[in-house]
Order: sequence, then structure tokens, then C-alpha cells
Amino acid sequence: KQASKLSHDQRKILRNLPSQIDSLEKNIAKIESQVAATDFYQKSKSHIDETQAKLVQSNAELESKE
Repeated sequence: KQASKLSHDQRKILRNLPSQIDSLEKNIAKIESQVAATDFYQKSKSHIDETQAKLVQSNAELESKE
């Protein structure tokens, strides 16, 4: 039985995957360092909520690519 071949679009997605994962990991590390800062929770509630939402979204996106 012959394995099915990947389409051009599928090959392109696979080629770009490592750089996308790397970018997401860097973004997550950046956000996590912001949250870990001693003054993070002294900022406005909207800033805290927005930053935490970005972290959740980035983690979910990373999980979907792994």
C-alpha cells in the first residue's frame, strides 16, 4: 500500500511549523516574565486581564500546533 502524498499546502504548513512553534514559545516566555514581575498586579485590572488572556490564547495555540 502506497502512503498518500502530502499536498503542496500541507508541505508548506509542515515547513513553517517549527518557526511558528518557536515564535509562540518566545511570546509565552515574554508574557510569563511580565506576569512574574513584582509590579504586575499593581497595574490596571484591564491590563492584567488582557495579559492573562494573551497567555491563555498563546498556550492554546501552541498546544494545537504540537
